[in-house]
Amino acid sequence: MVKFEQPPRHPRLVVYLDLKRHVCARLFPSDLFYSEGFELGGHMCYFHAQCVIDQQQKSLHWFMLYLAIEEKESVHDVFDYKFVARSKPAADHGNKKTSWYGYLFGISWTWFIGRSKSAEEFEVKSKGSYACTGGKEKKGYEYLFRIPWTSFIEEDSVYFIDGVLHLKLELTYYRSWPK
Repeated sequence: MVKFEQPPRHPRLVVYLDLKRHVCARLFPSDLFYSEGFELGGHMCYFHAQCVIDQQQKSLHWFMLYLAIEEKESVHDVFDYKFVARSKPAADHGNKKTSWYGYLFGISWTWFIGRSKSAEEFEVKSKGSYACTGGKEKKGYEYLFRIPWTSFIEEDSVYFIDGVLHLKLELTYYRSWPK
C-alpha cells in the first residue's frame, strides 16, 4: 500500500492498494481482509474486503470492498471519497489490420485507438461522502465496490492485471468542530 498526502485547505489523501489474486481467492467463501491503516484528520482508516453470501440466493457470493473509518467521540467530520479500480480494456484493438495510410508517425491508427484509453485504466467505481456520527459508531463503513464472486475471481477477469488487483482511493477531509 502506498499513500500520498497533500496539505491544502482540506487535507487530501490518495491511497493505492494492490492485492494479488491468491490473497483475494483466500476470502472465499466467507473470509475478511483488512489493509494496513492510514490516518487522515485524526481518524484511522483502512480498506475492508470480504466475500459474502447473498441472503436471497445462497449459492451466490459477492466480493465486497468497504472503506472503514474509526470515529472519534463528539466529532462530526466529513470525508469525500472517490474509489477507482484499474481494469483491462474491454476490447483489444491492436490486432486490426490497417492500410498504409492508416499510420501516424509510423504507428498504426489502431494502436492509437486501442490506447486512447490507456491499456490499463482506472475506472471510477463509487464516489460520495461519509459523515462521522460523533462517536455513535465505533467504525463507519462506506460501501465502495461489489461484484459477483465468479466474475471477479475468474482467470480472464478484467480486474486482475498480471494477477494483481489495483485499487485507488482519493479521500478529502473536512473538519467540523465538536458540538
